[in-house]
Amino acid sequence: MKRAVLLLAATGSPAIAGGLSSSAIGTAQAEVAVPLVATREADLDFGAIFATTAPGTVILGADGTASYTGGVRPACVPGACGPLHPAAFAVAGEGGRAYLVTLPTAITATGTTTAGSPAPPLAVAELTVRTASRPAAGPGGQLDATGHDRFEVGGTLHVPAGIPAAGYRAIIPVMVTYG
Repeated sequence: MKRAVLLLAATGSPAIAGGLSSSAIGTAQAEVAVPLVATREADLDFGAIFATTAPGTVILGADGTASYTGGVRPACVPGACGPLHPAAFAVAGEGGRAYLVTLPTAITATGTTTAGSPAPPLAVAELTVRTASRPAAGPGGQLDATGHDRFEVGGTLHVPAGIPAAGYRAIIPVMVTYG
């Protein structure tokens, strides 16, 4: 961490009648920090699913655990359709500093049906964060002495009843700040 110090000179107006005046010197400080950079390593992937006539969810934890509720089922046996996994990010910045990951409360995934028409939107909510340095601390992490860490993002995909076959994508805005 670099620190810059600026000197300010302040002069006062006459304090009392008769021409007496006062002056003082103050300081101003600024901190120049190493920029904090997050780099995407993997996208959040809920995998291939079957949707029935009942609504349901795919819950994918930031730790990679998955569960299905309601009318949603995995389309393949584990590993056969490619791995479902949380999003993964690398973080680099000033060694030893704490950081905080901020995510939206929900995002909307849009897609196209296999017939080429727009698909009904899907909500992705309950986004969660797990950092490598502080896995139990939610969105708070700690950069190691060299200024590095990683974090994963999971969430819940809400699938309405009777949704047609389609491929979906959504953008997850991720903000990382020193904390």
